[in-house]
Amino acid sequence: MTQFILWSKEKPMFTSLSVFMLFLGLTLGTAGCGKGDSHAHSHGAEGHAHQPKNGGVLVELGNHEFNLEILVEPDSGRFIVWVLDAHAENYVRLPDKEFEVYAIVGDEERLLTLAAVENKATGEVVGNTSQFSAQADWLKTTTTFSARLGEFSIRGNSFADLTFHYPHGTMATDSDHDGHDH
Repeated sequence: MTQFILWSKEKPMFTSLSVFMLFLGLTLGTAGCGKGDSHAHSHGAEGHAHQPKNGGVLVELGNHEFNLEILVEPDSGRFIVWVLDAHAENYVRLPDKEFEVYAIVGDEERLLTLAAVENKATGEVVGNTSQFSAQADWLKTTTTFSARLGEFSIRGNSFADLTFHYPHGTMATDSDHDGHDH
């Protein structure tokens, strides 16, 4: 019978540092995209793609740091934004009461001031929410447009003047980033 001894008072085979390095190697080696295969995006030959939680389109912020999910409801003219984590799995609450999006329709820039949305089901309140919304009648008839996000920050990361196309969701200013396909 073979015995494997990891630690012995007489003759230590592994020091605390080597046990830590083994643990670190196992942790990083199995991390992959940060989670196991049960997370809400798929991996393929082209990289990986995340799925929106609410049926909108995703706009990636930073270098795979956060996502905005954007949904336009043409019947009501509502423009809804949810702030999500890097993998578009978890909502990220912000202390902001509002932020701005500048929609470019034809040659005209139209300001949308998105107000924080309360949600009693999740306990989100103005000043601690992941959802923001604005209403504009022109959204009832406009199905495609470009937009520029105004200045705002998420957990200490500042974002400003990022451009995307609706309903595609991809960042016009950051289309090639480490092989991600969103």
